[in-house]
Amino acid sequence: IICVQGIHSVGERARCSETNTRWFSSYSYNDPTVNHLASLYRELAKKNYGVVFMPTLKQPGSAQIHCGNAVFWKRTRWQMERYWDAGKGALCVELTSKLQGPDVLVCCSRAGNVYAEEWGKNFSNEELITQLIPAQRALLHHCGKRSLRPIWCADFGMDSDAALAELAKDQHLQKVTHSGDEASKQTWFSSTKSVLGYDPWTSSARFTAGQATDLILHDEGLHPIAVLNGLPMECHGESTFLELLQSGYPSDHLIQMAAFMDSSQLPSQLENSHAEASDARPPLRQHNAVDS
Repeated sequence: IICVQGIHSVGERARCSETNTRWFSSYSYNDPTVNHLASLYRELAKKNYGVVFMPTLKQPGSAQIHCGNAVFWKRTRWQMERYWDAGKGALCVELTSKLQGPDVLVCCSRAGNVYAEEWGKNFSNEELITQLIPAQRALLHHCGKRSLRPIWCADFGMDSDAALAELAKDQHLQKVTHSGDEASKQTWFSSTKSVLGYDPWTSSARFTAGQATDLILHDEGLHPIAVLNGLPMECHGESTFLELLQSGYPSDHLIQMAAFMDSSQLPSQLENSHAEASDARPPLRQHNAVDS
């Protein structure tokens, strides 16, 4: 599953590769310098990916180009069941596993105020999060109702700790897990912090440089087992956007990745200890004794 925020598309309509095949293949929309969505889809389609796109706002100075959020999925692994706009262009996509894994509800979001912030406007953390509260409520409501695992990929426009603190202030928050039971006091967890113990910086944009604004959030139903750890710590806040482009990054935000396991299927601590004992290399003296 691949989530992309801030991707350009032609027109103000939602697009789905499974129902809008003509639009994605049309020569009138295939200029890669303008329609990044169609261009990227044509490349990923060679690997059997589908895509859904939801526009957020019109690109300043353009009559047709819109920025929005896109979710790509590999068709051999996932079946796309439905998608919808969860408010302010936040895209929710329900995917069922074809490999006996957990079914997931993926949200890909970048609110309009986050764009405006990078263009020079100032907003409080509360103002930035307010536009994402409807997405949070939709995610948790549908996951609790349909036994889905939520995954939220977003550029929150603020540091990770601040984002989680602001989301937790939602008084109408329905704290449900994938089973529909009451959840723990903490609803969301950062995948990078769960694995690394901290959130590496992700942005070199003008007003958020050096901050961990891009997060992959999950609840207790999923257990992250691997993430990207970002650039070396000595580059923290030092790499400029131009330097990132010169080094091969396609954006002023770093790529994020997380691999998950179903929390209900994690090996027990006892099984882990047995596995470690059986796989461990024997002491050198014992090894030498066997050889002799």
